Amino acid sequence: MRNNQKCPKCGSTDIAAGVELTVGGAQTVHLETYRKQLGGLVQPVEAHSKATAYVCSHCGFIEIYADTPSQFRGANR
Repeated sequence: MRNNQKCPKCGSTDIAAGVELTVGGAQTVHLETYRKQLGGLVQPVEAHSKATAYVCSHCGFIEIYADTPSQFRGANR
C-alpha cells in the first residue's frame, strides 16, 4: 500500500496514508529480539524506530513500516 496506494487484500484505493502509529502513548515502537551467543546463551536485544501505518478505509487492512528499518539490521543474529 505504501508504494502503489492499493490494498493488497480487497483492491481498494481508498487508503489513509502516513498514519503515525503510537503504542501506549509513545511514538516509538520497541522490538525485542534475541541473539544467541557462544555456548547457547540467549541475550535480549532491543531496536527502536518510529512507525508509519497505511490503513485501507474499505476493509481495515493495515500495513506498518519502520521509519528507520536500519535500526533492526542484525538485531536477531
